[in-house]
Amino acid sequence: MSYPYVITGITLALAGFLIIEFLGKRYGWRAYLFGASIVLLGVGATSTAVMIGNRGVPIVNPNDWVVLTAPIIVTLTYSLLVLHGGMIEETPEEINIKSGVTIARKIEERSLKGYPVLAFMRKRISVPGWKTYWITAAGRDETSIYPTELHKIVDMVARYVAEAKNKGVTPVVLVEGLELLAMYNDFKALLKALATIHDILVVENGALIILLEEDAWDRRELELLRSVLGIGVSAPKKLKPTVSK
Repeated sequence: MSYPYVITGITLALAGFLIIEFLGKRYGWRAYLFGASIVLLGVGATSTAVMIGNRGVPIVNPNDWVVLTAPIIVTLTYSLLVLHGGMIEETPEEINIKSGVTIARKIEERSLKGYPVLAFMRKRISVPGWKTYWITAAGRDETSIYPTELHKIVDMVARYVAEAKNKGVTPVVLVEGLELLAMYNDFKALLKALATIHDILVVENGALIILLEEDAWDRRELELLRSVLGIGVSAPKKLKPTVSK
């Protein structure tokens, strides 16, 4: 038996399963197909080595497995990381909205229609141009985020802002459902995540819009929140940004 082929095959198969497990929910069918191709390559290498060791005739030569699967893997890697990885699909219209942090009770989605807003919402909505994620403890698909995954939200904001910078777009991040996030996380951890998001956006002169129900917070929490985000203690208002035609 050719043990190097066996070890390599098992390693590849394991890597494929890990890709399916950890990237499937984020990238969808591309990740599942990508992982399945890696698993197939690993299974092929292992089974071929076993057949050779048992003096059987391999269905496919080990080198042929690489030739057969390499184009698939390269194509799916490109699709996964380049075609599907972007958050900003097209150049948007200019938008008139102040940079920095704004706390509001509501926002007119129509006023931001067509602009590549990165939105983390408590309810499922679909606004043209937006990249929207649903904060929920129920759904576990590629568009949902579990309330304890603050690190994931921060990571998405960082990638979005970097992409916006490369495309010459002003980044706008919308966060709803802080009440739910506060229920699932330590308040200090939530403040730390928001402060990080704020700092990432400030560097690129971006805008952070937080939809907040002030009745759900006590006075001290509101003051800490506004202090961390560098804004005053005025009451939340209804936000109506405008888009330039």
